[in-house]
Amino acid sequence: MHKLEAEQKRLEEDTLVYNRLQEQLKLSPAYKQMIEIGVRMEQKASSEKLVDTTDAEFASISFEELLAQEKKDSFWQRNGKLRPCTN
Repeated sequence: MHKLEAEQKRLEEDTLVYNRLQEQLKLSPAYKQMIEIGVRMEQKASSEKLVDTTDAEFASISFEELLAQEKKDSFWQRNGKLRPCTN
C-alpha cells in the first residue's frame, strides 16, 4: 500500500512539473511563432484546395460547353441579340 501511495505522489509531482513547463512553453515567443506559421500553412493549404476545386470544375467542361456558356453571357449580347465580334 505504501508503494502505491508513493507512486501516486510521484505522479502528482510529475503532473505539476509537466503542466508548469507546458504553460511556460505556451508563453514563449518561439511557440507563438510556431502557432502563427501553422495557421498560415493551413490557410495556404485551404486556399490551394479551393483553386484545385475550381480547376477541376473547368477541366470537366468541354470547350464547346464553355463557349455555349460564354455566348449566353450578357456581355456578348446587345438588346437581347448576340453582338458580332469586330476586328
